[in-house]
Order: sequence, then C-alpha cells, then structure tokens
Amino acid sequence: MHISKIKSLREKYPTFVYNSYHWEIKDHVFEAGWDFVSGDIQYHPQLIIHLDQDVTQQNQVSLDSLVFHLGLAEIFSYWKATISPQIIIKAGQLSPEQISWWEKLHLHGMGQFFYENDIVDFVNSFHWTSNSTIQHSDLPSFTPNDTNLVLLGGGKDSVVTAQLLKEHQQPIVGFSLNSTPAVSRISQDLSLKVITATRTIDPSLIALNQIGYLNGHVPFSAYLAFTGTLVAYLYGLKSVIVSNEASAEEENVVYQDFKINHQYSKTLNFEQDFQHYFTKYLSPNIEYFSFLRPLYELQIAGIFSRYPQFFSSFRSCNVGQKTDTWCGNCAKCLSIYLLLGSFLSLSTMQSLFGQNVLDNPTLLPIFKAMIEVGQTRPFECIGTRNETIILTNLILQKCSGELPILIEYFKQDFLTSNPQNLNVSSHALLNHFGVHSMPGIFETILKQALPIELQ
Repeated sequence: MHISKIKSLREKYPTFVYNSYHWEIKDHVFEAGWDFVSGDIQYHPQLIIHLDQDVTQQNQVSLDSLVFHLGLAEIFSYWKATISPQIIIKAGQLSPEQISWWEKLHLHGMGQFFYENDIVDFVNSFHWTSNSTIQHSDLPSFTPNDTNLVLLGGGKDSVVTAQLLKEHQQPIVGFSLNSTPAVSRISQDLSLKVITATRTIDPSLIALNQIGYLNGHVPFSAYLAFTGTLVAYLYGLKSVIVSNEASAEEENVVYQDFKINHQYSKTLNFEQDFQHYFTKYLSPNIEYFSFLRPLYELQIAGIFSRYPQFFSSFRSCNVGQKTDTWCGNCAKCLSIYLLLGSFLSLSTMQSLFGQNVLDNPTLLPIFKAMIEVGQTRPFECIGTRNETIILTNLILQKCSGELPILIEYFKQDFLTSNPQNLNVSSHALLNHFGVHSMPGIFETILKQALPIELQ
C-alpha cells in the first residue's frame, strides 16, 4: 500500500466511533445491531441468532454487556477500511486494562492485514479510548446446565471434537455462524442439534472495498468467541468449545521484527487472554477453551481418518465454500490432501477431491512456500512447516510409479538440499500432547484418542 494513500485515509478519517448497539428477542429470534461511524461513513452490521426454544437467560443487563462486547469484536472488520488512528468507544465504558486488552488483540489479530497492506508503522498507528459514562456490569451469577456448545465450521477439526465428546457421553449442541451445507451434513451424521446464526456485513463496507478502500484479514475467531459465549448464556450452557490446535501457534512471516500469524485468535495466548477477560468482566460461569489444543494437525487428521462416515460430508476449502466443493488450487486444499493422504490411500483422496491435488502444477509455488524456510507461509489455517515436510515424506513412501508433480519436486529438489531425519520427527509429532487450558475431564477424553498410528 502506497504510504501517501495510508496518510490520506488517516487524515480524512481521524476517528472510528462505536456509537451504540441494540438487541431484542422476538418470535424465537435474537437480533442485535451496532452503529459505527468513521467520517461521513456509517456502518450498521447485524447478527441474528435463530432460537429453537424459549431461551433460559433474558437478563437485560447481562445481554447489554454481551452485545456491547460483541460490538467491540466487530470493530476490526469496519475499522480496516479507513485505518482511523483513534478508535473511540461511546457505547460503553472500558477500564485502562480493558483498553490494553483490546489494543493487544488489535495489534496481533490484524497483523496479516498490516503486512499485506504494507503498513510499516502499524505498531503505534492506532489507539483505543473510551469516553462513555455507560457502565456494563458483570453477568449475575447463574448455574449453567451440563451441556457444552461446540462451534462447527464444516471442517475435520470440529468433527473430531464433536465425535469424541459424543462417544464419551458429554452432552453437546452445535453452533454454526452463517451455516454451510457441510455443517448441515455433519450435524445429520452426528445426530446433533445445531443452533444457527446469521451475521450480515453492512453493504457500505462491501462498496468501499470495491472502490479501493483497505481490506484484509481480521481476527474472526475472536468474534466467534464472543458470539459463542452470547449463545451459551442465552441457553444457559456450561462451556463454549472450539477446535483450535497446536499448529496454530506458528507464524507465517516476520514483518518489522513482529511475528505475523494468520491464526493469532486461534492461539493458546488468545485463548487464555479471552478466558481471563471473560471471567473478570463478564461471567465466571461460562467456560471457553479449545478441546484440540494439545494436538497438531497431523494428529487430528489421524483421528479423523478413523471415521469414514464423515469423509464425503466435510469441507475445509474457503474458496469452494459457496459452491460446497474442494477447489483443488489453494493452500488449504493442499494441506488437507497431505494430512489425510498420510493416513488414507491416495486413490481414496483422489476420489474425495475429484482430482489429484498433488499433481497440480499451479500449486507448486504454494507448496514451496509451505515447506521452504525463508518464504512466507500461506495465510491459511494449515499445518506447520515441519508438519508439511513430514506429511509429504510420508506420502512419498506410499507412491509408486511416476510421481505427482509436487512429490517429484519434494524428492528431487527439496530433500536433496534439506536432508533430515523425518522418521523421528513424525514419531514425535504423532505422540505430542502440548499445553492447554481445558478442564481435566476433557483432557482425559482426548488422551484416550491416542496413540495415533500411521496406517
């Protein structure tokens, strides 16, 4: 991004203001909206939660606080268009500690946006302030029921979470935001009730993007965390369970001496920050944690490979999400193909994807970026660099005859210049059980899914 354009935007839009929010429950629908203003631009994003029953929690003060906070998490999507230096919160009062918390999320969660738009001075380029007299108190203490809310995205990770918890008789319901056909199929396969919600982007933002205002990645998993806890409160549920894994910890690139991580809001650091914030400022009665945190993508794929009933149902490709397909041309498709191809036959993989992704020459630059040190790892939710190398080597051992293009490159070019003991590395990854922040009963359940063996 040219520095003069950034300077011009900051001068034209010196403030981004969170003015107000509103919500109502009517006819089994929870509807919330927010009002943001930046210069002459107004935004009015909305969220609708489709309630399938009379919800147990309708405390006005509590819902005010939850909706107010969800609005804070919504700010990033709209702030990025004009990168205003001042973010002013008029919809509610924030303490200095809360402001620091949101500025930290802003700095790390928007890292990819800063990098891709070449905003070199991003570290000190924005400040949050709160000049409101509106106070939001914590949620009154309540006794939740025993049910857990599992966030479903249509991919393999949330399938593994839901399946393992069901096998161990943990009561769960699903939650899906802007649900997809894959989520519908998976919920049927699991015989799982799913609460759905619809998030609507203000058309003004889309129009600005089309005429060249700034755009880019935001910490969407943070928005999901606040949305999930709102749903959990409405239904009186005990826990909000996500499926973020150890692989999310690895950065994509270092920029201005700063680690840029596409998956920052899926990291353990964010998870613990959110737990602390939610417990202190909202409610200690609702837990939030990732069930798969101790495992790498390779391990999760190994568990998923035990459940063929989900093979044709799940989808992880962001490009093909609208058409319910695997595009076969992105880093996500390649990563999933390598992950599951390490456990399933290559003919099964080709049947699932409708093509041999490993023989796609357009993927070679992406593949190189995934495995070669010094390159920027693709900005997708994929395995670590080391995992990808190990996965490819495992598939190499399964190949016979003429090698697919990517496997040929790996064998002839990459391994020749990067010799390493891959067998030891795969064993270490398959037996990994890292740090986490989930209650002990869930740790016990996940450990019972180990060990993971290569087939």
